[in-house]
Amino acid sequence: MPATITLWGLYKWDNTIFDTLVIPYTVEKEDIVNNILLECSELEVVYPDPDFMKTAIGSWATARIVAWQHYVEIMKVKYNPIENTDKYENISYHDTDREQTTTADNGQITTSRRGTDVSKGTGIDAMTRTQQTNNTNSVSAFDTENYSNANKQLNDVDENSDTKKTVDIASNATNEGLDTHSTNTNTIRERSFSHGAENHIHGNIGVTTNQQMLTQEVDFWRWDLLHQIAMEFRQKFCISVY
Repeated sequence: MPATITLWGLYKWDNTIFDTLVIPYTVEKEDIVNNILLECSELEVVYPDPDFMKTAIGSWATARIVAWQHYVEIMKVKYNPIENTDKYENISYHDTDREQTTTADNGQITTSRRGTDVSKGTGIDAMTRTQQTNNTNSVSAFDTENYSNANKQLNDVDENSDTKKTVDIASNATNEGLDTHSTNTNTIRERSFSHGAENHIHGNIGVTTNQQMLTQEVDFWRWDLLHQIAMEFRQKFCISVY
């Protein structure tokens, strides 16, 4: 029966086989090596040559380091174990309001005014004249040298004269005006504004009870990163047959 080499035997022969092992930056390398030895020390190794084993461990760890680092980030997440929804909504609004008004006003206004002014007046010229005339005829008798009035005539003349004048005054006036104007207005108004809101929605949406979520929380923390890496090493480099 051929001899077998266990992981512990290979490590005792060459304890540098884990020097190529890369690990997450928050985990101690010694802790990982100790957990691998604890889980796999009695199992036969796939590669009994220590130099080849060292190279194989380095290649395997390099391929798995991204996943192991992600496990570390998951362990650092803070959350409420009895909430099954936790989301953030960022809403942004950007509005632009543009208003343009163009006004063109070209006009011509003609103002015409015609008027006739007629004035009519009446005037009276009045004149009054009084004239008195006395005519006396004297004769003498043949037997005397004295004269005696043969007849006497008294004439009184009253003369009144009225002159009536009518005067018509007419005037014609014409006033014409021409008013031309032109107005062009162009107004542009633009407003731009942005606003946003952030909503944090969390809690229990009702599909799972708090007790069920607490049970899942306990089951999750039974998981161990160091044990996870040790089991992956066992599957890759050990023969699980006694």
